[in-house]
Amino acid sequence: MRLKLLFVCTGNTCRSPMAEILARETFESWIEVGSAGLYAWEGQEASLQATAALKEKGLDLTGHRARPVSLELLDSADYIIPMTQAHEQALEKQYPSLGHKVKRLSVWAGADEDIADPFGSSPTTYRECAEKIAGMLQKLQLALKETRLREAEKDKP
Repeated sequence: MRLKLLFVCTGNTCRSPMAEILARETFESWIEVGSAGLYAWEGQEASLQATAALKEKGLDLTGHRARPVSLELLDSADYIIPMTQAHEQALEKQYPSLGHKVKRLSVWAGADEDIADPFGSSPTTYRECAEKIAGMLQKLQLALKETRLREAEKDKP
């Protein structure tokens, strides 16, 4: 059974699509990833700077199109992974029944910090944001493996 993750940011044009593409490159096949934005405009392309930052890593973000958060997307995810505490709080307030699925990327990575929005910033800021996300994704994958192992142990007769 595949585990479904949904990365969430504000507009789904910078952080969450970078997380989605980096995770697809990094994660094992049992983890499915997607992204959405709390205030996304449906169909908007990823920012040019985010696209360039990932192109430097050999990854293609040109096919990404923004999509807004919806109950259907959130319901289908096993974990909802926002980029900031404000995103986390907004999701928990708007969708209280799904609060148990919401956990910031940095918290998964053993930190407690926001991933700042690089929108409108320099290419260097976008590169740094992508690097920060990539590092946290490595830790997220380890945490998910541990969680999966614990759940498998519980299911043994």
